[in-house]
Amino acid sequence: MKTLKTLSLLFFAIINNVYAQDSFLDATFGNSGKVIFNKVDDTEQATCLAKQSDGKIIAAGTFITRYNLDGSIDTSFGDNGFVKILPFKYLNENGNIVTNFIKCKITALGVNSDNSLIIAYKPAENIDYFLYNVLKLDANGTIDNSFVYTVPYIYNLNRSVNVIKCLPNDKILIGGGSYSQMGQYSTLFTQLNADGSIDTSFSTDVYFHAGMVSDIQIQSDGKYIIVGNNPIGEMYQSSYCGRINPDGSTDVYFGNLGFISISQFISNEVYNCVIQSDGKIVIFQNSGYWASVPLPNNPNEFIYDVNYLSRYNNNGAIDTTFGNNGRVIKYQSMNNDSRRKVFLDNLQNIYTTYSYNNKTQIDKFDSNGQFLTSYEKGASMVFNTLADVLQTTDGDLYFLATSYLFSDFSLLKTDASLTNNTSFGNNSYANTGFETTTSSNNNNGHVVYNSELQPDGKILVCGKLGSNLIKRFNADGSEDVAFNSISKYTAEVANGYNNSNNYSLALLSSNKIIAGYNYSYYDNQNNYINKTRLFKLNIDGTVDTTFGTNGVLEFVSVSGKFTILVQNDNSFFIVCNTKVYKFNADGTPEISFGTNGIATYSQLEYATAILQGYAIYIGGTKNNDFALLKIGASGTVDTTFGTNGIVTTDFSIRNDKITKLLATSDNKIITLGSSTGTNSVTAAAKYNLDGSFDTSFGILGRLLITQNVPVDAVLQTNNEVVFLTNQTTSGSYNDFLLTKLTTTGQIDTAFGNNGIITTDFGFTTGNAKNLLLQPNGQFIATGSNNAILMARYGENLLANETFNALISDIKVYPNPFIDTITIDFNTTTNDATFSLFDLTGKEIKINTIKTQQHNNSVTLQMPQNVTTGCYILQIKTDTATKTVKIIK
Repeated sequence: MKTLKTLSLLFFAIINNVYAQDSFLDATFGNSGKVIFNKVDDTEQATCLAKQSDGKIIAAGTFITRYNLDGSIDTSFGDNGFVKILPFKYLNENGNIVTNFIKCKITALGVNSDNSLIIAYKPAENIDYFLYNVLKLDANGTIDNSFVYTVPYIYNLNRSVNVIKCLPNDKILIGGGSYSQMGQYSTLFTQLNADGSIDTSFSTDVYFHAGMVSDIQIQSDGKYIIVGNNPIGEMYQSSYCGRINPDGSTDVYFGNLGFISISQFISNEVYNCVIQSDGKIVIFQNSGYWASVPLPNNPNEFIYDVNYLSRYNNNGAIDTTFGNNGRVIKYQSMNNDSRRKVFLDNLQNIYTTYSYNNKTQIDKFDSNGQFLTSYEKGASMVFNTLADVLQTTDGDLYFLATSYLFSDFSLLKTDASLTNNTSFGNNSYANTGFETTTSSNNNNGHVVYNSELQPDGKILVCGKLGSNLIKRFNADGSEDVAFNSISKYTAEVANGYNNSNNYSLALLSSNKIIAGYNYSYYDNQNNYINKTRLFKLNIDGTVDTTFGTNGVLEFVSVSGKFTILVQNDNSFFIVCNTKVYKFNADGTPEISFGTNGIATYSQLEYATAILQGYAIYIGGTKNNDFALLKIGASGTVDTTFGTNGIVTTDFSIRNDKITKLLATSDNKIITLGSSTGTNSVTAAAKYNLDGSFDTSFGILGRLLITQNVPVDAVLQTNNEVVFLTNQTTSGSYNDFLLTKLTTTGQIDTAFGNNGIITTDFGFTTGNAKNLLLQPNGQFIATGSNNAILMARYGENLLANETFNALISDIKVYPNPFIDTITIDFNTTTNDATFSLFDLTGKEIKINTIKTQQHNNSVTLQMPQNVTTGCYILQIKTDTATKTVKIIK
């Protein structure tokens, strides 16, 4: 409990006004010493797949990319592997071409015999007054401006090209159309010449019979099977199938003068069709949300939105030998908006694939519609909403989906038996996203919580980083794209249920990485559950499947902040409020620790922890005082430390809390934290291993500093402390501040500008978070402001070094002094200002003295009122400052 006693503490103040000092930054890092990384994942949508003759796969949607045979991005395609179609051009209602820089998506894709691409695209959002367009790209993704397609203006809404077929004669068949909710529709079924012009020899009367075209398949005789939908009123639609001759005329020998109705329910939607080797046509449909489908065993119970197959003979008649009188109904409500796809294997077995419950489901039927089995793919947040399926001539399958979690492309490769091809991509999946620049007020930006430095100089940051849990940057501050594109999917942030502001990160001696977060939810019994989820990654970002369950460890834990502490054998502790968990390197509990791997404590409120030897020191607060607890290697409180295992420190009537612990090489514990009264300042204390004060530090082992609350700190090799805080202006964090303390707890005024360095990133707010120390003595500070912020400071951070170029061979004597002090120095300047400060920052005396170049000797008369104690003598020229501690 706080007492109202008066406590004499050394209270340091910053001597000069704080200002940004970029001269201390390492200009080889980032942009003149700073990194502002403000790229986040764009929201993408996958739609189409195609294959070029060399086996490379084209995936399209809101962008187009090409995959090599191993699943890597082919950087020779487009711009470093990607094509985005901008601007979007369309015809308005007046027939004028309009250009608009809006996001587009590919709706249909075809590959010519020369591997050039024909694409149809439209706005990514369903903006009704925009039309579509058709473009040609060469084989490597460059727009071919010689291809010109004149888009006809269509009055109806929901305009789209749904299918493109590139023909052997270099003609191009496109199908689609438009419709309105009032039941109006328009059919698009056109053949183009190789240059994009309309092939006028292709004359069709399909417009009098059909609606929207959903799919086109080519028979062995060159005739076209088309399927599609047309609206009925505001809520329903019917489906059709037709056959068209190669010249565009309707094949009147098919069905009823070329067309048949294939609707089974009051509302239907057809997706696509396949042609079996005997010429029979299998069509994949859905009943839609508005059609109620009775269950076969209970006609009084209905479900909605069900998938079904139909088969028709070559003449258009229903094939009653297929399924149940020509149809196979999957009695399972879909309730999703993914694409559905039907395909055949070499034995003419039929497969339907669709998204269901955040996974892709594949149902297998024999050639006559008898159900055989089901498969599930991508039952995770990574591979969810199916977009397309591509089958190669050797039977391999590619499944393209939009990931639920990341809104990225996810491409899965399997063999003909639907076994995942683990040599493709990252364990069968090639995941691809696109980044865009975030604004400072983007809620989907970056929030850094932890950082670590790898032995190779690369920097790991952890937190809410767009869709990433971890991002890595190279030693020069550039993004490690290869690592980030992998770790994004192996360490899932799981935004669907992750409501955490608590993240932690640790680097193992094996160079593997452990990172994770807490999340909470209510279970089916309305119990509040908190869990910790940890991922273990290899150095390249791939998951270490030997850890936990396929690289993931999840356990019920205590909510709030937690720390990961790693031992030399790569076993590790999770320290949080009231509990310490210990795990072996493979993620199994170390049951010899505590009780079945868990130690429990209640002596303080947790804030931070460190390992010192085999002991765990936990820092926090108790009764508004600094509190430090020691837990031994067995998981029990070490009662020989302090009083029954705990030490508390009172900084007068203020509210005190440890936020950072440091273990020195001479077996001391330094604590830093906050002391809050009318304002918040930095408090520090230094303890021996038995919990007693190290009285050589500060005033009898403790001190207060007029700095904001420290967020992180590091120990230099000489056990001097550098700590990181946020400079606060008008209640907001602005700049990063570094402050250095000597081993005795004095502000090292030779460091930076009178003991501090500030870094301004140009934002009105910024949040410093971590401080890292490189082996060469350089510091890296990290933080965020929707962007990831990093700064690296040069090896030489002493103001003396700049000063020495101007004033050298300096001697100050006598020190300690009585009444006068003499300064001998060699200078290249003509003026020097001498100032004296006490340790509170109060200025006592100023003298400006004309100097001569080269040798000078100045004697200063000290004021009569200077009492015995320590003082700071500041020697300042126009461009440099040196400070010297003197004693009376």
